[in-house]
Amino acid sequence: MRIILASASPRRKDLLTQLGIPFDIQIPTVDEAKLMALMGPGPFSISQVAEMVTRLAVSKAEQISFRQEEEPALIIGADTVVVRDGRILGKPTNKAHARRMLRSLSGRVHQVLTGVALIQYPGPLIQVTTALTNVKFRTLSETLIDAYVRTGEPMDKAGAYGAQARGSVLIEAIEGDYFNVVGLPLMHLCKLLEEFQIPVWTFWNTR
Repeated sequence: MRIILASASPRRKDLLTQLGIPFDIQIPTVDEAKLMALMGPGPFSISQVAEMVTRLAVSKAEQISFRQEEEPALIIGADTVVVRDGRILGKPTNKAHARRMLRSLSGRVHQVLTGVALIQYPGPLIQVTTALTNVKFRTLSETLIDAYVRTGEPMDKAGAYGAQARGSVLIEAIEGDYFNVVGLPLMHLCKLLEEFQIPVWTFWNTR
């Protein structure tokens, strides 16, 4: 069955490639900011945030499923958010905003949640899951914050950091799935694929 990743994220693309799964990419046009705004300013419980990211993941996968024609496909949708004290931290709007976000995370524990949805086309089959990871930042100096923001890395990332690159020096500890923090919880995804009778190892060339 053809597998489609419903995402523009280069990090999700890289992670799925690491699994050895052949896939295509189709980019959904779901307005994440609009859907989040409907929830209000918060604070939110973890269960409320989990419901939101799962709903967004389903919306992305559904939108791509509507574009399909005759060929069967399995569509992967995902959405990741950073939560601090019940407040959702999206992508920074400018460098000053990124600095404020990083200061608010300094020396503290926050949560990263990702909703993942798999939808089979054609057919009504759908499987969803949510991953949660606790991340503790080291205490950040203004010098480190300024240097990191100047790299430009925080600007397209929820919470204003990326765990897989320069942002790794900000993190003191991770409790849970590291790949969830990057943007796609691989173990959770593999379990969903197994629900569709597609174990990931069937893609591996082990000769």
